Amino acid sequence: MTSTDTIEPAKSRRTIVKAAAWSVPVIAAAVGAPSAAASPGTVDVGAFRIDTTCTAEAEGLFGFRVTTGAGKPLPVGTLILLESESWGAASYRFEMTHVSASQLPGRNVLFTVTREIPPGTVTPFWVHGEVANKTFTATLTLPAGYAGTDAKSVAVWSDAGGVCSAT
Repeated sequence: MTSTDTIEPAKSRRTIVKAAAWSVPVIAAAVGAPSAAASPGTVDVGAFRIDTTCTAEAEGLFGFRVTTGAGKPLPVGTLILLESESWGAASYRFEMTHVSASQLPGRNVLFTVTREIPPGTVTPFWVHGEVANKTFTATLTLPAGYAGTDAKSVAVWSDAGGVCSAT
């Protein structure tokens, strides 16, 4: 399944503030997830990763990848928030049959896992279009009752004056 959505021009300051309000609980949950690994009754899905790179996968197509750990699948209800302060004429694309995408205020995107992502799977999604001088952050949050020991749950892709940074 392929989906390509076009992002409209930047929104008002009020819209940006509303988008930030949507993302705060998701980011807060992601930061708290590693400590949950020690909690009794928590399912450890292992060392999943969300990464990005400065190498374009195709003309103007910059990718993020979610790689599941070797032990357990990423569960249904896992969230991946893709956000930017200014989408401008940039857009996103994904080819994931086991997720759905929802447009949030501020043009940010929330991917929700609708079917388990098997262990050892690499799942890509991209930003493209006018990405110069923009920063995109992808944050993965597991549902309640799950934790990822040694997981990497945040990736940031940034372009500043033609110089790319990927962490």
